[in-house]
Amino acid sequence: ITYTGDGANPRSITGVGFQPDLLWIKKRNSADDNVWFDSTRGPQKELISNSTAAEATKAGDAIISFDSDGFTTGNNGAINANGDTYVAWCWKANGGTTSSNTDGSITSTVQANTTAGFSVVKYTADGTNNTTIGHGLGAAPEFILIKKLTATGDWITHHTSVGTGNFLYLNRTDAQLTQAGIWSNINSTTFNLISGYNDYNQSGQDYIAYCFASKAQYSKIGSYTGNGSTNGPIINTGFEPAWIMFKRSNNSGEWWLVDNKRGTTQVLQAQSSAADTNTTSVLTFLSNGFQITRADANINGNGDTFIYIVFASDPSAAPSLSDSFGILSYTGNSSGSYP
Repeated sequence: ITYTGDGANPRSITGVGFQPDLLWIKKRNSADDNVWFDSTRGPQKELISNSTAAEATKAGDAIISFDSDGFTTGNNGAINANGDTYVAWCWKANGGTTSSNTDGSITSTVQANTTAGFSVVKYTADGTNNTTIGHGLGAAPEFILIKKLTATGDWITHHTSVGTGNFLYLNRTDAQLTQAGIWSNINSTTFNLISGYNDYNQSGQDYIAYCFASKAQYSKIGSYTGNGSTNGPIINTGFEPAWIMFKRSNNSGEWWLVDNKRGTTQVLQAQSSAADTNTTSVLTFLSNGFQITRADANINGNGDTFIYIVFASDPSAAPSLSDSFGILSYTGNSSGSYP
């Protein structure tokens, strides 16, 4: 959703359609942080994706509560300054209800929406090699974001298209990095952590992980190869997208964010505090995917590889295959039409 701040404390933001469990807010009209909140850690606990900062507690001026149709905020400038414009991206997990998950070698705290392929995982690392963490998805996560809570650290990510042994940082523009053993054991119940990487496995430190798996008619996680043309690649997702995040993986590049509320000429960046950039059209939303329409190195460099994560435009679309096939029996009536 998009909204204009009024500086009130409290301020109710509605129109989401559900109670969000992950909330990502970005000011649009001027520079400010990408602020993240989730219902596992609690509404006043803030993370920033364009920063290595540890979790911060905001005493009453940031997110006050997660509500049945949105959220209530204070007058923090990154969220609700008078006259400023904002976008909020919201995901539903399990309404803030968590459970202990013992699938891994470390017990994790999980709330999951297996139908939508999304879970929030909190754990305390032990620093050992190939320790495993239960994620609760019931399917192997294709995109994982992990952030240390109790100290500074980079946002480390797994994306299925960069494969095992490679990773990216959400808060940086680096190309994919290689490390033997990293993400080498991701399955339907757990993901692994190797030793020596304090960004996601420092003994005694607390971490949060956001895990995603593709679901038919709802989400798609994949990659494409750029051609350097305004008549760019066409990517078939099987549904009309509403929100897309891109990153060039074989070389440095920004994490671009495009959605159908702000329009296809507006670009925000996960790793940057920069304001919403009004540029030439980045892409065209299609009924079954999207086409890249800009020859920019961040989204369509010739021969470069780009990863993406996409969510569907229709929030009522069932993220499952339960309604994808049907059988009807009928008796003919010899007429030109059948009721």
